[in-house]
Amino acid sequence: MSLKFRSLLVIVALFAACAAKIKVTTEHDPAADFSNLKTYAWFPGSTKGGTLVGIIRNEFVHASVRSAVETQLARKGYERILSGAPDFWIRYYAALRSRLVVQTDYDSGLGGLSELQRSAVLDRPMQSRTVEFNEGTLALDVVNPETNRLMWRGTAKTRINVDISDRKQEARINKVARKLFEQFPPKKN
Repeated sequence: MSLKFRSLLVIVALFAACAAKIKVTTEHDPAADFSNLKTYAWFPGSTKGGTLVGIIRNEFVHASVRSAVETQLARKGYERILSGAPDFWIRYYAALRSRLVVQTDYDSGLGGLSELQRSAVLDRPMQSRTVEFNEGTLALDVVNPETNRLMWRGTAKTRINVDISDRKQEARINKVARKLFEQFPPKKN
């Protein structure tokens, strides 16, 4: 493999790492009726628009999440009300944790062989390294205000770079919110 080709692979890998995937999962109450939902309000008594106190202590992040959620709900046609009875409450939880992943390097230049065969032919062990990164989680809950039961939950997880600018951080939060709301309301079975 030429040096030029290997350099290109490294550049592609770096771009792929920068565009970290957003893993979204959702669940909902199959008995819940989403067809009549028109108005929402933030879950009463929640701090910072629904965050758990102490998980993330960054006012900019809280404001950005709240704004992103309200923008996505407005795009879906939901109206936020400040008084009266909403059709649903919304709340969120945001967390950041450090993760470790072990990555094993398999490139020996002997394509087509199993890892054990390559290791035996080259008479050297495979190389592994530990990669540490931050993983952010954003969970959104839609709650029935009459029963206080969860109707829908969307959770997004992605790698987070805590050293990026506020503008880039806000754009990333908007992207996460957009991905979450692609699956709300849930499709009928």
